[in-house]
Amino acid sequence: MRCLNAVLGGRESHGPIGTRLPALLYTLAAIAGVPVLLALVAAFPVVLEHLGRGRVARAAVSVARWAALVLFIGVGPALL
Repeated sequence: MRCLNAVLGGRESHGPIGTRLPALLYTLAAIAGVPVLLALVAAFPVVLEHLGRGRVARAAVSVARWAALVLFIGVGPALL
């Protein structure tokens, strides 16, 4: 933000907490999001194999898993 303000000639309207708090929240969201993404991609199929579901159920859960992944990646940053 400091660089953009310097280029655009603006003044910083937030204090030190107001400028660092969003960066901290983005970092915490990324740290919390990585294990969720890894679980959806890597661990979830292994768990499904141990449950012994049928072919149709596996396909439906696989589609739901990828839809959740797309929503998490697409909507998650928009909420921040």
